[in-house]
Amino acid sequence: MSKKASSPLKVKEVNRYEFVESEILSHPEDEKEFNHLYMGSLDGFDYVSVRSNQYRIPSDQLELEKTFPLTQDGKWVRMRIHFSHVKI
Repeated sequence: MSKKASSPLKVKEVNRYEFVESEILSHPEDEKEFNHLYMGSLDGFDYVSVRSNQYRIPSDQLELEKTFPLTQDGKWVRMRIHFSHVKI
């Protein structure tokens, strides 16, 4: 677990596969539902919130087509991170 100095949130830094292991394996419904919230991007990371947990995942691992700067205003985009792909 680490926190980058420029990050305004307390988040767990993970790669996509660690995210899948910690969230999707224990919540298989996430593979069918858009339960993840994309919070924005900052300094090469995409920020995701799910079940009151916040994560930062290297942007090159999610390869999102549309991004926006990290925001805390709650106007986040529902998405689904799957084992092999991301859907928004």
